[in-house]
Amino acid sequence: MILKLGNIKFDIYNGISVTLSYDSIASLFSASLFFDPSNALHKQIFRPLQYLPATIEHNGETLITGYALSHGFESGAIDTMVSISGSSITGVLEDCEIPVSAYPLQSNGLNLREIAEKVCGAFKLKAVVDPVVSDRVNQKYTSSIASDTDRAKEYLCELANQKNIIITHDEQGNVLLTEAKTKAAPIYDFSTGAPVVRASFPIDGQKMHSSISVVKQAAKSGKGNAGQAVVNNPYCPAYRPKVMRQTSGGDVDTGKAARNVLSDELKAMPLTLELDRWELNGKIIRPNNIITIQDPKLFLYNKTKFFIEQVTFTGNEKEQKATLTCYLPEVYNNEVPKNIFE
Repeated sequence: MILKLGNIKFDIYNGISVTLSYDSIASLFSASLFFDPSNALHKQIFRPLQYLPATIEHNGETLITGYALSHGFESGAIDTMVSISGSSITGVLEDCEIPVSAYPLQSNGLNLREIAEKVCGAFKLKAVVDPVVSDRVNQKYTSSIASDTDRAKEYLCELANQKNIIITHDEQGNVLLTEAKTKAAPIYDFSTGAPVVRASFPIDGQKMHSSISVVKQAAKSGKGNAGQAVVNNPYCPAYRPKVMRQTSGGDVDTGKAARNVLSDELKAMPLTLELDRWELNGKIIRPNNIITIQDPKLFLYNKTKFFIEQVTFTGNEKEQKATLTCYLPEVYNNEVPKNIFE
């Protein structure tokens, strides 16, 4: 991998870590680099708090367009190193509240595209809409109110979740409104074991509920209707009900809100795969892809599909490792889940 800070490229490093995330507003990176405090170029490029533009590339592919945010300096008998870490430029939406320049916080009759463009534009970011969700993105909200203490990401994700839309980012540093590619063909089958070094499949039943009810109260203005939706979790046969209140959105969004809560509960079954390489079939592994696996030791007796939500690459000049965090595809689509253990 190549780390570019400003106009300077670093392809020799002591250690690098890159985490690409799908259901996240930003991806992360960190690297340890040699630092010569007497070198004029080093003094320029490693000066802290410049928020220097940074990119991560691999085999000509851009993985992250971001900023260097943090620096860690050490002094000792061995060669001096500096640790650099940062995130995609879209990470500012997770770090900051909605700026005053984007006020008023109440939006009447706007759709998600317009609200996203308004909020992202205040940070000089571009909001890109995937054509597959354009119809949902263009549906207007009767009224939507953000809190002045909300982070910008929290507000946008709250609105998007009710329409089964993912707010993520792309490698060019744009905010992306999209949906998961859960119908795509698997990019790899791990049923043979290789190149998996270690696999884990923890299952947390405490986070599961038998039924999820979302209740929407009628607006005080009388313009909105009260509503209620219930979805069942096939992984929880015990009586463990959950009830939540919907705070914004239309009547049709109530069912989607309930389904999204179920998706969150299905994340209590993460599949983690540690690989001894960064690439599969000659291409670097990216989130938003499907894999299959069959492993009786994980209680996966049948070949099962999983969605890659996150990939963390670590390595140095001697070795490379990729860690995949995966979930059932039903976490990211609107389909009725089937119990894979039955």
